[in-house]
Amino acid sequence: MSQSVQELIHNFEVGAGRKIFAIVVAVVLLIGLAIFFDTFFYRNLTTPEGMESAQLARNIAEGKGYVTGLMRPLDIRLLQKTEKPADLRVKDATIPDLQNPPLYPVILAGWLKLLPWTYRIQGDANTFTRYNPDLWITVLHQVFLLWAIYLIYSLGARLFDATAGCLCAALLAGTWLYWQMAFTGHGGLLLVVISLLLGHCLARAEESTEGATPSPKKLLLWGILAGVCVGLGALTRYSYIWMIVPVFLFFCFPLSGPRFTSGAAAAVAVAIVFTPWMARNIQVSGSPFGSAGHAIYQGTETFPEDSVERALYPNFESFNYHEVRRKAVNNAREMLLLDLPRWGGNWMAIVSLVGLLLPFRRPSLSRLRWFIVGSVVVLFIAQAGGKSYLSRENPDVTSENLLAWIAPLGFIFGVGFTMSLVDQMAFSHPGQKPLLLGAITILCCFPMLFSIVRPYPYVSAVVYPPYFPPILQRIGRMDESGSKTLWDKEVVMSDVPAAVTWYSRCASMPLSLNYRAEPAEKVKDDFFELSDYRREIKALYLTQRTLKSAPVKGVADAGKGTRSKWEHFVGAMLIQRKVPEGFPLQGWADFYWPEQLYLEMKTR
Repeated sequence: MSQSVQELIHNFEVGAGRKIFAIVVAVVLLIGLAIFFDTFFYRNLTTPEGMESAQLARNIAEGKGYVTGLMRPLDIRLLQKTEKPADLRVKDATIPDLQNPPLYPVILAGWLKLLPWTYRIQGDANTFTRYNPDLWITVLHQVFLLWAIYLIYSLGARLFDATAGCLCAALLAGTWLYWQMAFTGHGGLLLVVISLLLGHCLARAEESTEGATPSPKKLLLWGILAGVCVGLGALTRYSYIWMIVPVFLFFCFPLSGPRFTSGAAAAVAVAIVFTPWMARNIQVSGSPFGSAGHAIYQGTETFPEDSVERALYPNFESFNYHEVRRKAVNNAREMLLLDLPRWGGNWMAIVSLVGLLLPFRRPSLSRLRWFIVGSVVVLFIAQAGGKSYLSRENPDVTSENLLAWIAPLGFIFGVGFTMSLVDQMAFSHPGQKPLLLGAITILCCFPMLFSIVRPYPYVSAVVYPPYFPPILQRIGRMDESGSKTLWDKEVVMSDVPAAVTWYSRCASMPLSLNYRAEPAEKVKDDFFELSDYRREIKALYLTQRTLKSAPVKGVADAGKGTRSKWEHFVGAMLIQRKVPEGFPLQGWADFYWPEQLYLEMKTR
């Protein structure tokens, strides 16, 4: 046998070839797992946040700028307060987006430029199952997930060993929650990637302080990069800005000159990355976080459900801030009972929480452990204060699940704790230890393993009710090319406005706060105020989201004089079988009534 062949065999068995082979096998398995999910468990976009980001990214990709077709009454109010000269009318079918920070929509816009399909649904609506642009967005999210799996492997191997890295990667790949987040369309998985990159920065910062010759310059560099990660996270989701608190404390304790300088550098880096976007928001809307900064009011007694974003004249001046405290306490109680025990989506979550409470001999591990504990506390408080109706409609996979961002870092310490327990056991055979670790990993992934056996958790890729894309494209008059809509100047009011804009390209508006204001009210915050004085509304589209929740009172009170709420409007239609008199949209298309309601302005 020649020397070159012997060297090749040696490298393949114990050298670099073995590592390359392992990497290739891992990549093939993960890609195969992604294809398996897309084949059997794929769903069209499941969250309104994802649809809103998608239509915003499409506008960016088509060169229209950072504008949205989803016109919230609150956004209109904020824009008009800063407009000079003031003008009540909304002139265009798009407005500057005030809800979403820019990083994820810009990345998604670049991805949509590569879209190999049209936005138009081809074929018969009765056989529709899969919307191809939604699948394309899912592929991007699965790329984020595969990146996160690599990052957690490399970080676990850096902090512990290669075995720990493999177990961490297997745990993340075997978590049902993160595969389901790939179908949401929002930037949650990108934030998981950013959190793991932040963990790498902090681990490298600790390494620069260890050994006989610490390097203050490297510590400063990694502090700056950690701040950049937090800034990028804040440009993906505003709530991520709170992560600067545990990052700053991580660098500043124990107090020393180089560590404090690095912590200050991290804070400055966050400001440099994030401040320009904050200045843009202030210039456009007068609010540093746009309309997203008002999410803290949502779910309070004064502003139940989604009434903040639907209000054209929200009264924040007389708001009682004790309502926010009560909301946060109630949400925190629910999160302690439900969210925190399953914060990572698998059974390693409990082990991770235990592992985060136990000390490690290496100072760097202890400091990272305290950083993760601090991050959990900070994000727990932020999630409790910012939780809204979105968490109720899409629990776990909502963009408001802030704890999911940091959970993979907790997995690493859960694995480290598990391995320390296994190392203390006596085994009669060397193969028993890896078998036990593998069995523990499979057990922790059991929720996902149980979810992929028949009967499947859902039987269709269509997220109906309430979303059915063929109907939305029919309503929005999308042309055959899928590049524009015949209703490019019209606005549809709906209880699923993000879906209307994403699937049909038609501008949309959430339901007004009231159907018709009471005669005695001086401030008219209703359909007529928006349609008559802001932007004429050509159609109304209501889904099961509203129709199934219309209370019996709406039917019982129908016909008893003027009633202000939309449930009374629906109740009147259920009883009278006609559109209430005086309502401008008299063209009733009853193709899905009573499951869904569609009214439009009659052609003259």
